[in-house]
Amino acid sequence: MKTMKPFKEYTLTDVSSSVSADHAIAELERELAVRQRIYDDWTKQGKIARIDAEDRLCRLIVALDLLQSLAQIPGGLDIVAQWKQEQANKKLLDPAMAA
Repeated sequence: MKTMKPFKEYTLTDVSSSVSADHAIAELERELAVRQRIYDDWTKQGKIARIDAEDRLCRLIVALDLLQSLAQIPGGLDIVAQWKQEQANKKLLDPAMAA
């Protein structure tokens, strides 16, 4: 029986290329809705400080906006993928960059 990797160890290299920008945007929208629904209760219960909740919510909103904006630019996501591949290639060629 194959041992499954713990979820906490997942990285971008584990992600299937079948995850589209639309799916990623939908997941960010879902996560935003969850946080908007629970953060008020969590701050009242002391599970999270208000400043931390605001910070996490703002970062998520910015991430969602950036991904939506990139998805609207013709080839925008392809440009990002190409840049990431170039960075990975540089790390393979220059071991000092991998550190």
